[in-house]
Amino acid sequence: MVMAISMDDPTDEADVNAFIRSRGFSFRVAIDKDTTIVNIYNPKRTAPFSLIIGLDGKVRKSYEGFQMGDQSMIEQEILSLLNENQPTQ
Repeated sequence: MVMAISMDDPTDEADVNAFIRSRGFSFRVAIDKDTTIVNIYNPKRTAPFSLIIGLDGKVRKSYEGFQMGDQSMIEQEILSLLNENQPTQ
């Protein structure tokens, strides 16, 4: 599952929702109104900031920032984690 967490102020919720619609995002976007999630996973408030969380609920990888070309590396990390969870034959 892909999910985004907005670090915007809750008073900007309308702007966040407009941005989501304008980009045509098909994944869920939550607004961290009381910064609980951000304080746990991204206390430096780096943006963008990405986490890959395994099926076991543990953080497997984190990425601060993003540059074109990073998507290939991230995709390989996700595929590797998915393969870990495949039954052996």
